Amino acid sequence: MPQQTQAWVVDELNGPFVLRDVTLDDPLEDEVLIEMVASGICHTDLLVASGHLPDNKFPVILGHEGAGYVVKAGAKAGRLQPGELVLLSFACCEDCDPCKTGATYACDTWTPINFLKQRASGNPAVGVLGDGNLKGKPVEGSFFGQSSFARHALVKESSCVVVPKGTDVKTLAPLGCGLQTGAGGVFNAANVQPHNTVLVSGLGGVGMAALFAAASIGAKTIIVVDINEERLKLAKELGATHAVNPKSLSGTTTPEEARRLTDGRGVDFVIECTGHPAAAKDAFLSLGMRGRMVQIGSSPGELSVGFNDILLGLRSIEACVEGNDSPHRLVPRLVELHKQGKFPVDRIVKTYPWKEMHQALEDMHSGKVIKPILVFDQ
Repeated sequence: MPQQTQAWVVDELNGPFVLRDVTLDDPLEDEVLIEMVASGICHTDLLVASGHLPDNKFPVILGHEGAGYVVKAGAKAGRLQPGELVLLSFACCEDCDPCKTGATYACDTWTPINFLKQRASGNPAVGVLGDGNLKGKPVEGSFFGQSSFARHALVKESSCVVVPKGTDVKTLAPLGCGLQTGAGGVFNAANVQPHNTVLVSGLGGVGMAALFAAASIGAKTIIVVDINEERLKLAKELGATHAVNPKSLSGTTTPEEARRLTDGRGVDFVIECTGHPAAAKDAFLSLGMRGRMVQIGSSPGELSVGFNDILLGLRSIEACVEGNDSPHRLVPRLVELHKQGKFPVDRIVKTYPWKEMHQALEDMHSGKVIKPILVFDQ
């Protein structure tokens, strides 16, 4: 039976988020109907809305850091039962070689399923709009297998990570994307150990998660780099050993400062979260011999480094998407770290009633809040 709901819809390229009535179809066989409790807001949602990432089809429901309760499951989604509490992450096919070996972040169909909203029916439309000048028009969903900017959503079973009842999903909703990405950059792509030195470039939600992960390991030196003094101060409170503001450096550069703070050697690992070409280059040049930069931040720009900077320093770059892990392994690990007080998400999030989307976006753009979370009425 179709589900009547409401969702934040982007009607057209570069259009605003508009609150609209939506009639959702029944779940497909590999989907579940979820009643949302909360959804983080990620810059990726905004990049899609503005045409900077794949998928320019509108109207569309975005959102991909959701959490909620299972209402109804499709015929092949029997792993999930009505009433179960789930955190939502990216989707995967579960059939290709990477998926079968646990590397779901490298699914052969990752882009079609997550960005292009590929569904078993072949139709990315999850229902129709019920009001305004677009009444009756199909609306696309299944973004990252979920489209969580809605009171209800049709979600791929592979996107659902079951968590214990009582888990504070209003705080932990962003674990399924941005926060697992930063943490997995440290745990998996870099495999940081206690004796290592780490530089985190950019202190948004992803960078803060990387800081939490490095601190939870007990990394010897954790240098954070950002131009926001308040975030640098917060990072020092949450485990950073040194904080660097490139705009405050006088007569020196970020790479030179990183060497000064590591006895002239440079850092073992960089977790680059800005996607800003100049910041990423400085971060790369902060590496010591055999150092590795984990590239997480994305933008339309290009990273330019010299061949000798790579070869003579034996430096390398590794891409990191969604923490280079399965959310079914990584998200429960992060939930447990939060429970132990070692992943203090509470310090970087702010919740908003779900109808205050525009205020949340304004606060995110201004830097007033690191990670905004929409909380749905229950």
